[in-house]
Amino acid sequence: MQESIWDALGQYIAKQLRSGKGVWIPKLGHFTFTGMNVDMAGSTNPQERDMQNRFPVFLIGKDFNTGSTIRTGISTGMTSDIFRSDVPKQDVSRIRPFAMHNVNGIIPKVKINYFEVAMLTSGQASKDYCRDEIEYTAARYANQVRQGSNLNIKIPHIGQLKIRDGLAGVVFDSSLVDSCKGKTAKNYKFTFTGNNWMNNKIYEKN
Repeated sequence: MQESIWDALGQYIAKQLRSGKGVWIPKLGHFTFTGMNVDMAGSTNPQERDMQNRFPVFLIGKDFNTGSTIRTGISTGMTSDIFRSDVPKQDVSRIRPFAMHNVNGIIPKVKINYFEVAMLTSGQASKDYCRDEIEYTAARYANQVRQGSNLNIKIPHIGQLKIRDGLAGVVFDSSLVDSCKGKTAKNYKFTFTGNNWMNNKIYEKN
């Protein structure tokens, strides 16, 4: 049962990311995107202005991080040359420190919908059971980290969640990264302004 719920969770997260949306999962963290390098809100070229070439990133949650000093990390391959053939695989799979400051672009976020996750289990689990199982699993992982363990967890359809050396990050599957590219601001009914207020919602208190 746990494997089917974990698989459904991965499907749900991947679906949201492919739609250009971030996902907040209580007790775990945020799956969202890095920002654009340049704020082009004043550009007169609509295609150039609205293109949102960003990479997915996982931000460890404060409620997961209670009692430890885990910082958010990102795959060393998460750059403009991500997963290029001349980048050694061992470097791509490592985690480096990451801080998201002055994020540009529109990054809408949704809270996890456990009913949708339950539907993705093909009726094997209810909404409440999915929520309890996901929160229990996240709490178990958090307890292992507090005890000093390193984690390397496969999230189906997403990639590898790695927690070690005081860093937590996800090495995303290259196919998911590719399918997240080129999302546009016009997909959402938000005003594209210099304030980019939707990005700040990523950091709201749980």
